[in-house]
Amino acid sequence: MSYTFFMAKEKESFEKKKNSTGVSAAFWIVFALILLILFLVNRDRILTVLQNTGFFGKVFGSEPEFVVNHQSKEKKQPLAEIEVQEQTFVFEPEEHTGTDFTEEPPALVLKPVTQPEKTDEPVKPAEPEPKKTEPAVKQETPAQTAQMEQHLCFIQITSDGSVVRKEITRSINKTNMPLTAALNALLKGPDLRDLEAGYMSLIPEGTRLLGASVSNGVATINFSDEFRYNPYGAEGYNGQLMQVVYTATAFGNITSVQFLIEGEKTDFLGSEAIYIGAPLPRSTFR
Repeated sequence: MSYTFFMAKEKESFEKKKNSTGVSAAFWIVFALILLILFLVNRDRILTVLQNTGFFGKVFGSEPEFVVNHQSKEKKQPLAEIEVQEQTFVFEPEEHTGTDFTEEPPALVLKPVTQPEKTDEPVKPAEPEPKKTEPAVKQETPAQTAQMEQHLCFIQITSDGSVVRKEITRSINKTNMPLTAALNALLKGPDLRDLEAGYMSLIPEGTRLLGASVSNGVATINFSDEFRYNPYGAEGYNGQLMQVVYTATAFGNITSVQFLIEGEKTDFLGSEAIYIGAPLPRSTFR
């Protein structure tokens, strides 16, 4: 009976030890799994620490290849991006309201001085105000036209009634037909300055120049029909012819003038029968 009881006790004890061993083994297996999971989760960080501290080299004398070749996956923040916030501290005594001078002085308290917040936006310098400039006033000048000097012939009647030839020089606009320009200026008559000097024209009023040409020293000048009639008689006819001849022969390439009236050659002018059938030189009127 005692042997059977003893064997039962031994068996019960063995079962307890077996159960205890199984529980212990299960615990260590779970613990190992937890460590393995933690290692796998933090593998990168653990290897980085081992690499930075040189743990294997200090303990075993050499570093394993998996530690040496490990590259950390953590992104290091560049130093340029790390902003260090500066704070300035000032010493300020605590408020002391007592009147007992035997008391200890108030303690000094460090208080940070707040700095204005920094902004990324650059400070733009103040732009200077543009200077106001008044527009320059342009002075208008009349267009200058090239001028040329022309010799014109007018008449002056003296106190005794004599007809005297007066040659003047007048500036007129330059043109490629100077004879025509000179004859037109003659037909306009004397200007104010000439009238004040007592000059006049005996060419019949309303006479128009119809054409002018030069060939072999002879100027052929064609006048309108008004050129036929002169109210001053023979002196008037001689005067009008002399004015045209002296004005035309002032040009170096003209020696005489052939008169035409309405495009036709006429032998005599007016009732006074002044001959104009041939070219007239200056010598005709001396």
